[in-house]
Amino acid sequence: MRRGLLLFVSLMAVVSVFIASACNSGEASQSTGPEGISQGESQEIARQYVINEPTFVFDGMGETLALVSSTTLKCPYCWEFAYQFDCRQSGYGNRTGLMVAQVITPHTARIVVQEGKVTSAVMDGSWDMMGQKRIGNNT
Repeated sequence: MRRGLLLFVSLMAVVSVFIASACNSGEASQSTGPEGISQGESQEIARQYVINEPTFVFDGMGETLALVSSTTLKCPYCWEFAYQFDCRQSGYGNRTGLMVAQVITPHTARIVVQEGKVTSAVMDGSWDMMGQKRIGNNT
């Protein structure tokens, strides 16, 4: 009886180590950073950035917003997320009071999130979402 109990306890110890190992390996695959920011949380930070950016707020079509790619970058704990969406009119930013073409306009926003902070946000390769200005143009 004592030998059976000892075997049972030993077996339970092995099972516990196996379960603990499996749980820890699952946590590591979540890609968390030093602040506990995972890739999924970074993706949500990028999505929130897009939907709160003036171009999207002005006339973005929420039902068209879609994540099209997610890339792990070489900087520590950073990813680039590409979101596509359509707007009801042409142009960028808050266009209140401006003449705009009434045409469905597709956009691709590339957002870099590093350690939980947006470090770069560019739309269509020509609009600096952080500075709200055209890239390479002073107008």
